[in-house]
Amino acid sequence: MMQRLPDWETRLADYLEPLRLRPFAWGDHDCCTFAAGAVAAMTGIDPMPEFRGRYSTAIGSARALRRFGAGDLPSTMDAKFETIPAPLAQRGDIVMSSGLLGVCMGPYLAAVGSEGAREGLIKIERRAWVAPLAWRVGFRASRPLRANLGCGVIRERRTGIQLHRFEDRQQCQSVQPIHPHLPDRLPAICCPILDVHELRPPLPIN
Repeated sequence: MMQRLPDWETRLADYLEPLRLRPFAWGDHDCCTFAAGAVAAMTGIDPMPEFRGRYSTAIGSARALRRFGAGDLPSTMDAKFETIPAPLAQRGDIVMSSGLLGVCMGPYLAAVGSEGAREGLIKIERRAWVAPLAWRVGFRASRPLRANLGCGVIRERRTGIQLHRFEDRQQCQSVQPIHPHLPDRLPAICCPILDVHELRPPLPIN
């Protein structure tokens, strides 16, 4: 199972930097190989090794998806990753907009393309995403909690773990959502907390 390594953010940044001005090339540096390379950088596992070296043209790409994938790129992604609503995509997840596959960087999508005469990585702002699809790149499980001091609220979401610490249970009624696209208020789950450092820090939500 593909899961992000502890230093995935550094690995992703190191992967993206040399590609900023690299032009698009079918089978070598296209949207599929770019996204797969990003996942490999974050997890140490290449999610699409069967496509490497199998095509060098647009027609060859379509043939490879039919032969080695699930028929098309979205279906192939569905078979390899957990599908999530595009509004819940966070940094490091894979997003498709207008058929272009890239990496979510929070407020924008990084993808291979061109802007004017410049070729390389481009930014597509969230508000400009068209018919977006998204897939989660998983995280490692958090360590178990220890007890028994105070009271806190923990909510598990695909966006990660969010912790709210309170003085007593009377305050553990409801908490504000951790993502703007979730409902206005969500039920809280009370549990004893000894050390907040036992939790993985909340994941960034841009």
